[in-house]
Amino acid sequence: MNDLEFDPATKVSLPSQPPATRDHPEADALAEAFITGVMGTVCTHASTTDEFQGPRRVRMAIGRIVRCVLDLRQFIKFLRNPPQTAKLFVGLNVGAEPRWTTDDVLKIVAEVQCEQSGKAGAFLGQGRSVWTCARGALIDESSIPIEIIDVCARPWAVFTRDMFDLAETLAGRLQQESVLLSLYKGGLHIRQESIQPLN
Repeated sequence: MNDLEFDPATKVSLPSQPPATRDHPEADALAEAFITGVMGTVCTHASTTDEFQGPRRVRMAIGRIVRCVLDLRQFIKFLRNPPQTAKLFVGLNVGAEPRWTTDDVLKIVAEVQCEQSGKAGAFLGQGRSVWTCARGALIDESSIPIEIIDVCARPWAVFTRDMFDLAETLAGRLQQESVLLSLYKGGLHIRQESIQPLN
């Protein structure tokens, strides 16, 4: 262990090795205790020792170390469980005729999500889309962009399967030729599919 001297009368020691490793079952608790101890020591000396105001560079360096450790822990948490989202695009026409409303889509999305995971987490917007149908006609219709938030932190394979099931259900119950599905993990676009209703 190396001592870091602030003045002749006061010493603050930091361990040469971090007290927590990711292989230890109490790694997060130990890391938290380490960070809390360092910050507590710095704050205590800053408020009670006039001489501590002198070595400003040392104090700033410790602050940077603490911030780096906190940022690293957040990054590791992000890598372990990156956010998962899905975007679906659903038309409100059946063929060339308007048929459905936002409430119709919302009801199906909430129902399917609650069946899948017990929780609903979706944002519905408003939009218009133009596409060429199977007969070759150009269709201009109102459409609903849907963003699904994985509020249950499901495994990626389970989340993907659930989103395919949701897209198939929407396509079938809303009588759509297809529903566009895009999957994202950690903010990165992973996959895009055009989902047809089950026969």
